[in-house]
Amino acid sequence: AEEGWAAGNRVPSVIAQAGKIENAADCPDGKWLPDQGTECVDCEVGTRGTDDSSSCVACEAGFFGNATGMSACTRCPAGRYSSESGSTSCQVCSAGSYSELAASSCFYCRPGFYSKEE
Repeated sequence: AEEGWAAGNRVPSVIAQAGKIENAADCPDGKWLPDQGTECVDCEVGTRGTDDSSSCVACEAGFFGNATGMSACTRCPAGRYSSESGSTSCQVCSAGSYSELAASSCFYCRPGFYSKEE
């Protein structure tokens, strides 16, 4: 059977015999098709799928991926950070420092200001 793009939702454009995938673009978001593969595989924790489902890439600093099969990495909340790519969680800023949303580091408070630890 052949299907196309419907209302902005990703649907397989080509379905192979016996449910096997022929094109990486046919994999659902958060999955990829290995070389010579016929089945889509979940992206590992700390990574997300690429737009064309040809591979998985590490979450950028300031983001994290705490589950397999993620199509997008999650931003670290304010007060937390991830300094390295491929993070699976965010670290808490220490007392006397703070961060904004999706931070890759914390900043020390200016004199006269403070921040409590979470």
